[in-house]
Amino acid sequence: MQRQTRRPWGLILGTTLAAVAVLAVIWTAAPEGDRGLLMLVGGVLTAVVFVPLYALQSRDHWRW
Repeated sequence: MQRQTRRPWGLILGTTLAAVAVLAVIWTAAPEGDRGLLMLVGGVLTAVVFVPLYALQSRDHWRW
């Protein structure tokens, strides 16, 4: 039976979830004027996470 190696994606995903939790805490304490910047940071974080995840899923599905 072939042994599967673990990818470091678990650590990356855990770090990303921690960053989201920190942003949520900052969001609750931030004044109204700063929340637009936090939304921008959250949108960039979303793109940085989901674009590579989509590429990985696509690669695994189509066996690149």
